[in-house]
Amino acid sequence: METSTSTSLTARSINKYSLIAAGAGLIPIPVIDLAAVSGVQFDMIRQLCIQYGVGFDPRRGKAWITSLTGTAFAHVGAVLVKLIPGIGSLVGGMSLSVSAGASTYALGRIVAQHLSNGGDMENLSIEQHRDAFKSYEEEGINVIIEMREEQTRANEKIEELEKMHARGLITDSEFNSVKARVLAAV
Repeated sequence: METSTSTSLTARSINKYSLIAAGAGLIPIPVIDLAAVSGVQFDMIRQLCIQYGVGFDPRRGKAWITSLTGTAFAHVGAVLVKLIPGIGSLVGGMSLSVSAGASTYALGRIVAQHLSNGGDMENLSIEQHRDAFKSYEEEGINVIIEMREEQTRANEKIEELEKMHARGLITDSEFNSVKARVLAAV
């Protein structure tokens, strides 16, 4: 049974990996981006297994990623758009970025739910979780957008702090202290 502390740790971990996957989706080189996203998802599953004290099976981890996220096929459209010179790379990258973050979020939620209910690497029913995956993926889109907005606000605060520091309005220690608090809140 999960405690509120372990639930919070799990949620933070899933959000962290989702944001990393969204970043990996921005890699402008088709195929490399998908490999990076799959690697992030693979590591997230491994970390969740460690957190829940469940043995990790790399073969099953890869199968879960492929079966639940459809990594090899669902993102092909965004990858093809990336091949268009100039704007295609930007549009395809942004599309794949959100999709990668959302699918990683959904995968993390499914795996955490499965493991917290006593499941292991052997007994996850992919078919049983497809509808929940789609729902979590939609939720994940909003989570990724919110995290990006939080990061943007944090960057803006840090820029303001840097200006204040450059003008001598705050000391080095004040700057470092406030900057650390801003970054910790993200």
